[in-house]
Amino acid sequence: VIGSSESGIRGLSGGERKRANLAHELIAMPLVLLLDEPTSGLSSVDADKIVRLLHKLTQLDDLTTIATIHQPSQDTFELFDNLLLMNYGGTVVYYGAISQAVPYFESVTGIINTNRNPAEYLLEIL
Repeated sequence: VIGSSESGIRGLSGGERKRANLAHELIAMPLVLLLDEPTSGLSSVDADKIVRLLHKLTQLDDLTTIATIHQPSQDTFELFDNLLLMNYGGTVVYYGAISQAVPYFESVTGIINTNRNPAEYLLEIL
């Protein structure tokens, strides 16, 4: 039950609603899943659950998942395999393994990441 104010039924929380919508899409067993900010508006705990679920499904079902995500925690960031970074003009400045993004930008810019969340570091240098 999704719920409504008219029925008086509380329904699903934001995190539950995101997971229900994701399940609805996955029923069709797509080869590619495109997600625009699947974690926006969620608590950090619910956002982490969504990304971990997507990571697991991507690996188990040979599914390609492409997602935009804003302000991921370090744990969430490291669940992704590849990263596409664009500057404000929309030019691709990096595409490759997520594990190589920080070393790449450290070598190009000379700015060393000192124990910051890699996502924050990358956004700061862009």
